[in-house]
Amino acid sequence: MNQTHHILVVDDDEGITSLLCDYLANFGFVAHSASDGPAMRRQLDEHHIDLIVLDLQLPGVDGLTLANELRSKSRIPI
Repeated sequence: MNQTHHILVVDDDEGITSLLCDYLANFGFVAHSASDGPAMRRQLDEHHIDLIVLDLQLPGVDGLTLANELRSKSRIPI
């Protein structure tokens, strides 16, 4: 069975996000990106995400608050 896994990278540093997404794509993952909480929520609404890589120091709502929000609604690994 060939199942594609979707990973969401949430980081406000475009260079890090791009690097991580390219790296993950090289290993067969579908990588999505978001730079803040609202963008993360949009990605979660639009895609089935299997794993979230979440930066703690984000503009606006910090990553720890987003992690708590996610955990209250979902069991997606962070």
